Amino acid sequence: MSNIQIFQQEINNEKVNSVNARDLWVALESKQDFSTWIKARLEQAYAVENEDYGVFHKTVENLKGGRPLLEYALSLDLAKNISMLEKNEKGNQIRKYFISCEKQLIQQQSHSLPQTYLEALESLVESEKRNQALQERIEQDRPKVTFANAVSGSDSSISIGQFAKILKQNGIETGRQRLFNYFREKGYLIKGRTKDFNMPTQKAMEQGLFEVQEKAVALKDKTILSLSPRVTTKGQKFFIELFADKQGV
Repeated sequence: MSNIQIFQQEINNEKVNSVNARDLWVALESKQDFSTWIKARLEQAYAVENEDYGVFHKTVENLKGGRPLLEYALSLDLAKNISMLEKNEKGNQIRKYFISCEKQLIQQQSHSLPQTYLEALESLVESEKRNQALQERIEQDRPKVTFANAVSGSDSSISIGQFAKILKQNGIETGRQRLFNYFREKGYLIKGRTKDFNMPTQKAMEQGLFEVQEKAVALKDKTILSLSPRVTTKGQKFFIELFADKQGV
């Protein structure tokens, strides 16, 4: 019976002490083939998949080919129940074996708890350290989270000036001209004396960080087309995370 290994299996999003049904079948020395036996026992025990047991495939080396083995991870309670369904001495012995294993597991878990006042204090200190580290991480990520929430519900682009104001309102040290300079220096906007000065570069457009807004402007004797760079929603999220790490531009 010692060859029936007890392991932790995730069943219904919870780690459960379990056994492999095939190991149990071998230990019980059943005369039925495994597939027939397990299906009958699960039905007799009124077992519910993903509550009392889980099903998974196991790949084995098979020179003749064939499908992977279908395996069943039974919760320890279900394994005890199925052992009793055999209605023989072997099933009773295995059920007692599982009960003994369960007691040992409970003892091991209790030993992991603080046994003295000093151990309890040390455990509390470690817990506080973890909580403090988590809180520091939350504070570090707060600008990212705040900005991400601010832009996640929007599907519209904004001007670089508007973006600079949003950044500054949320503690990121910058300004409109400073942001323009940054985008030019980093290759997001075209720089130099060209007709496309301050327009998004091809790379920035392909990345989806910027777009160009076209607007017709009526003058006295003609209408001209005005072009202006705008930061897309994707671009806002991208630069928000970038600037939040630096706390500035």
